[in-house]
Amino acid sequence: MDFIIGALAYFAKEPEYDEEGNVKPVEFSSESLCAFLQVGHAPDDVEFITTVKEVKSIEALGHTYWTFKTIYRGGEDNEEEIPTYALKSEKNNSLDEASQLQGLLYSQRQKK
Repeated sequence: MDFIIGALAYFAKEPEYDEEGNVKPVEFSSESLCAFLQVGHAPDDVEFITTVKEVKSIEALGHTYWTFKTIYRGGEDNEEEIPTYALKSEKNNSLDEASQLQGLLYSQRQKK
């Protein structure tokens, strides 16, 4: 309970109590969580977690792929859609219902 009270204090919030005076649990939602982090020393290797707006299945090069319209946020007013692809397989056949994705990717950057 001290952890919950400390976490709430960090966000300048007061804990809520139930009828018996116990601190009510805090609920966290990752519904719109987005992170795009460089891993290691290679600038193109990225670890990510993001919200999925749309999922489709496509055929290319003799294989079936998932294509995701994913959202990356660079601040409250900066939201970008970045297409993300994954090879469809037995292990990930439930991704057609994904609301979030997490993984590693190789990011190509265009020089300006």
